[in-house]
Amino acid sequence: MHAPRPAIFALLLASLYQVHAQIPRPRMPIPVSIYQDKESGVRFQYPVVWKQASRSDNYLSPSVLKLGEDPKVSVAFSPEGNLYEKTNLSSLTFTFLAPAVASKSACQARVLTNPSMRSTEEQTIHEVTYLHGTGGDAGMCHQQQAEVYATYRAGRCYIFEKDFNTTCPFPDQGRRELTQTERTALQRHLDAIMETVSFSTEEK
Repeated sequence: MHAPRPAIFALLLASLYQVHAQIPRPRMPIPVSIYQDKESGVRFQYPVVWKQASRSDNYLSPSVLKLGEDPKVSVAFSPEGNLYEKTNLSSLTFTFLAPAVASKSACQARVLTNPSMRSTEEQTIHEVTYLHGTGGDAGMCHQQQAEVYATYRAGRCYIFEKDFNTTCPFPDQGRRELTQTERTALQRHLDAIMETVSFSTEEK
């Protein structure tokens, strides 16, 4: 059974603060922003500390943008000015686009032919079935762990990408490697956004 969507980020924030026990755990739910696209009918929530991003904000762009298409929206969490500033975290990024396509197979091809994806499987989230790809990219001391979700509805391919972007750690420059506990907490932070995705359009 899924937790109510508004509660997802309250649970998430608790896990993030457990990583740094010296900081008092807040009593209030984490404030969220709501993205809603009237044309495509997509709606999702993300923490207010995330900001809208452009494809040039990271050395490695989201893999789904490599065909040259512009996203509907891309939001990102930066380590600047917070607990992760002195780590090798570059950003967490969540990207959404909805290109028109001719068929379900054409939509799935967006994942199956994506060179950054190493494996694919079907995954259902809140009764919506996606083709889910996992993989990543690397170059010039930058690393990206990527997950792509695609589902076909009403002549469009709804594509979402979650990216966990890091750089090489340089302790002598004050940038240490993330601990596994920090990585787990940050991944939950990223995963929670996908859990809030909903559609107002009917599937056809």
